[in-house]
Amino acid sequence: GVVLLAPVNVTPHRALLNDTGFRWIVRPLCLLLGRPPWKAALGGLAEAWFKRVLGFPRGVSRAELEWVHRRVAWLDFAAAEADARALRAPVLHAFARDDALIQPGKAMELRRVLDACAARDGPRLDWPSGGHNVQK
Repeated sequence: GVVLLAPVNVTPHRALLNDTGFRWIVRPLCLLLGRPPWKAALGGLAEAWFKRVLGFPRGVSRAELEWVHRRVAWLDFAAAEADARALRAPVLHAFARDDALIQPGKAMELRRVLDACAARDGPRLDWPSGGHNVQK
């Protein structure tokens, strides 16, 4: 089986500035942050954005944030949806409705994809609270 805890979902969410912001701001910025001169110039600003605006814990290191930047730069939502549709195993899908980064409607988009095939049956959990780290 597969476990999805507060997953990225199948379309850009609030923290990625939704569709247009992701395409024109977030992805290009994350790609720039992977290049040494830009990383040095913008790394502190990016760290402040993640921690102060998006609410990442203060204890998250810059190296961990750089890992997030690399992953975000290459997110492919069409592929994520295709991958979800291709799953042929039980899926536990869990999220919290008070997640500051991913709005509940985005989580429900993925749930609808998962629910479209009986092979992906599994627990569907959504809690009123728990934020982005529902595993804690």
